[in-house]
Amino acid sequence: MNKKVICYLTPGASVEEREVKEFKLLIYPTKHERALYPLSKPGSCPVRLCELAAVDPIARVFFFLKRNILRVPWIYRPLIASFPVLLPYDERFVNLIFKKDKSVYAPVEAAQRDVDSLVDVIFELEAETFGLFLLELMKDPIFRSTLATRRPLKKPKDILKRIDSLITNPVTRKAFNEIMRKHHDRLGKIFEVLLRQLPLISGIEVLKRAKENGDALLEIANNSVQKINETLLRVGNIIPLSYNAICLECVLRKQLPMPFQATLLYTKDFSLIERCHQCSGETILHRINVHAPSDLIALIQDEQLPEAIVGYTLAQLEDVEEVFVHKKINPVINGSVRQSAQIDVLAITKDERLIIVEVTRQSDLETILNEELIRKIRLLEQIGFKYDIFICISGLSPKINHGLSVIKAKRAFLLGLKHLSELENWLADRLKKMA
Repeated sequence: MNKKVICYLTPGASVEEREVKEFKLLIYPTKHERALYPLSKPGSCPVRLCELAAVDPIARVFFFLKRNILRVPWIYRPLIASFPVLLPYDERFVNLIFKKDKSVYAPVEAAQRDVDSLVDVIFELEAETFGLFLLELMKDPIFRSTLATRRPLKKPKDILKRIDSLITNPVTRKAFNEIMRKHHDRLGKIFEVLLRQLPLISGIEVLKRAKENGDALLEIANNSVQKINETLLRVGNIIPLSYNAICLECVLRKQLPMPFQATLLYTKDFSLIERCHQCSGETILHRINVHAPSDLIALIQDEQLPEAIVGYTLAQLEDVEEVFVHKKINPVINGSVRQSAQIDVLAITKDERLIIVEVTRQSDLETILNEELIRKIRLLEQIGFKYDIFICISGLSPKINHGLSVIKAKRAFLLGLKHLSELENWLADRLKKMA
């Protein structure tokens, strides 16, 4: 655990003061401070992950990629971050998919029709199940009493607790089982269609993101899938990973009735499939799923994991003395406490230079400039918060050539994934030029 990095301050009690050149900084915890608590524990999963990302550029970039968040109630690890990735692929074939060319897109349309045909059946089942459940709820005197009480803060928790007890009640469960038996044949059809067609439909929906993610990883890894595999192995030794793959060429080009698919659960023996074992195609859609442990869930949900990763990366620099992650900071100028600003990452160098970093996974250039970079610079100007370097680290594609000063007079820089992968070297060089 890098002691230069200060991630957690006790809410309501802690305030850090720092004298920097001509003014003082008052550093307070934010409303998201509890999410950062695991980063104060040496050896915790988030700390180990940040330490890995600080020295492994591929791991660093991986957690800035586009992903879907899946929340699954009543299981041990209820949050899954799913990263779609398309690695070396047939570019012409993928372009045909994006254009919805008839030569390859017919199976997608057929799959969508199959799924759409289930809508009425599913709606009828949902209505019957929901009606039964609502009836059981309203028959329950404890539930009715809970609704009538005037405890608004505790009521949602009490209601959910009662609903959970009703779901596990043998009488209620027996009624639900009767519905399942009654609709056994229809349920079989639903599951058969969903299992067969959803991987394709959901894969097409995320294909653009998968292509962008894969292009970014290959750019950072110098087109080496082996390097990506090695990084994922290291990540898998810290947090549980699962993996799904489907060959799009089997489905869309060859239109095989049994296309190649692969699933690995909680694997540490991680190796991305580069060639289809069935048709030898190379256009394989991968889904890398991060099963978040309890101490990582809030960091992913609140988007603070990328901030912590950047903080640990900056802390490697010899010139950097201290790094604060996700803090509310008030500048004190001539004894006057100014308005606060929420700073994603603040680094203070040994010679008292201030580096402010705005962190976002956003990849749209216009949004980054207007919503992240320019807006924050204007706020800092308004409150008199003087800095030496302002950096906005974003999810911009490595192929976009950024990293030059976008507002020279403000010493503000916009960096994408390429510069994120070499952030420590870029910043060390920048500090040397400013010395």
